[in-house]
Amino acid sequence: MSSVRVTVLTPAFNRADQLPKLYDSLTRQTCGDFEWLVVDDGSTDGTGELIGGYVAEGKLSISYFQKPNGGKHTALNYAHPYIQGELVWIVDSDDQLVDEAIETLLSDWEEYRHDPEIAGIVYLRGSDREHPLRGFTYPGDRLVSTSIREQVNRRHIPDASQVIRTDIFTQFSFPEFENERFLGESYIWNQIGYRYKTVYINKVLYICRYLPGGLTRSGRRLRIRCPKGGMANSKTYFDPRVSPKIRAKNAMLYVAYGKFDGMPLYRIIASGRDPYVTLFALPGEALYLYWKKKYLSE
Repeated sequence: MSSVRVTVLTPAFNRADQLPKLYDSLTRQTCGDFEWLVVDDGSTDGTGELIGGYVAEGKLSISYFQKPNGGKHTALNYAHPYIQGELVWIVDSDDQLVDEAIETLLSDWEEYRHDPEIAGIVYLRGSDREHPLRGFTYPGDRLVSTSIREQVNRRHIPDASQVIRTDIFTQFSFPEFENERFLGESYIWNQIGYRYKTVYINKVLYICRYLPGGLTRSGRRLRIRCPKGGMANSKTYFDPRVSPKIRAKNAMLYVAYGKFDGMPLYRIIASGRDPYVTLFALPGEALYLYWKKKYLSE
């Protein structure tokens, strides 16, 4: 039996200037039944000393681990054996939770925690409590659905903050490729979505803004320099439950990333094992040539 109900998991890389805002939001929580697990992905800006000071203050239950830099996805993998909570909530180092976030989560979760088909709860991310990012919400509150339907196939996708049962989250790991430091989190969420349902609640509990240099704003250059990860992520969309439009898009991405990885087209098609890859091989190769000229010719 875990000693806390929720693990707030924060992968951190050179965000010592932003972490105090997250820390302050955690110290203001109206429910203290959580731990803060920080995995430092090779920071060089004093993050360790900062977290050490927070540990000494004794205001929160904090676990801190440092690892060589490998990207956020490797930090999430690293965290698996150290998660104590029944639920895990990934909260980035430059973001915050509203004061009643943990209390609200635990109250909402009571209705679903004994249902083995429910993987967790998704809330909205917002610039503040009243304004969801992108301006979109889910059709109906406490919607029980899958991430494939709500986060992949939906036309207007809300900006989501996922809380997942730890026993499910730790079933899935990101592949780690040498010299690649990015792999999209959808690699995990899609696989969970094929197997489990999720509860979607139209509440903003997660406050964020996109900072220059953050993963969200790092852009296409970062992704094309991590082509094996891009291929792995795109491949999670090769399923009949994914809409044809999204499946076609990811088939083209798969081909483009394969070309950036130096693979000949026939090998890319063979490794994709999906008819959409064959169908969209030439558009994917054209996308590769366009990105190569746009992003790598400078």
